[in-house]
Amino acid sequence: MLSLQKLISPPVTRILAQSAKMSSVPMSKFDDRHIDYDKLLHNLASAKQTLNRPLTLTEKVLYSHLADPKTKDIVRGSSYLNLNPDRVAMQDATAQMAILQFISSGLPRVAVPSTVHCDHLIVALKGGSEDLAAAEVSNKEVYDFLSSASAKYGIGFWKPGGLFFMTMFKQITTIHIILENYAYPGVLLIGTDSHTPNGGGLGGLCIGVGGADAVDVMAGLPWELKCPKVIGVELTGKMSGWTSPKDIILKDTLLSPDHGCKYDQLIKIDLNTLEPHVNGPYTPDLAHPISQAGSFFHFITACSSFYLRNVCFCQLTAS
Repeated sequence: MLSLQKLISPPVTRILAQSAKMSSVPMSKFDDRHIDYDKLLHNLASAKQTLNRPLTLTEKVLYSHLADPKTKDIVRGSSYLNLNPDRVAMQDATAQMAILQFISSGLPRVAVPSTVHCDHLIVALKGGSEDLAAAEVSNKEVYDFLSSASAKYGIGFWKPGGLFFMTMFKQITTIHIILENYAYPGVLLIGTDSHTPNGGGLGGLCIGVGGADAVDVMAGLPWELKCPKVIGVELTGKMSGWTSPKDIILKDTLLSPDHGCKYDQLIKIDLNTLEPHVNGPYTPDLAHPISQAGSFFHFITACSSFYLRNVCFCQLTAS
């Protein structure tokens, strides 16, 4: 099992377009492996030369991870790409079968940095401490297996406790751990959790997958992905009041697309008229502006990225 002991190293700015030699940058403070930015930049240069057109940021991250950077005839929405992701993240419910399948491969160690996060088998009923204690008893066999297998095959293991659900209850989800410890600009990360794409907020691509995909990557096989279409978002105006980047699902970064690149669809958002929204009830498809929250909601909660300020604002507006 990888030691979760913090490595002492000076802060480093990580930018995919940076030309300086940065092959010695650790992948995280818990890993003994490093980011090969030189290889990523070489792959990206080869892909740009082959395609001979401006690239979006999404394409830059994807094509820099091509198993064969000289792949030709890439068509968004139809071609299939063979990629080499940087790392794999799994939660305790999906990691069980994935690790069993990896064990059957006979390999002594995972080919790419991988982690297991124990946060899904804890059932929220009475409260953090009581629910955690109950989960540790009912899922002891699972936790013991994941812990021992992680230690044997070089997988980072985040045990249950303090890593589950909402930060307002002093608990953190898998995606919080990924954001704070494993995501970085230019990363291509796959995770067996539906919240995995949130990690892309740091300027990389974090994609949710099934256990079979995770096993392939842990075994060192290329990951096949249908080349995605790309949607651009153009922001105008200025945010005001309680509106935040969460409401537009976008955060400006040091990374940027090439000038003149083309998107399959362009969404324009006027920040002057944007109002905070609340998802539900029951499904994100039924999102409502905060001015209407009092008509639909009586109790507000969430499973990730949830803070007390959200509750306070919703209560204030609804009243």
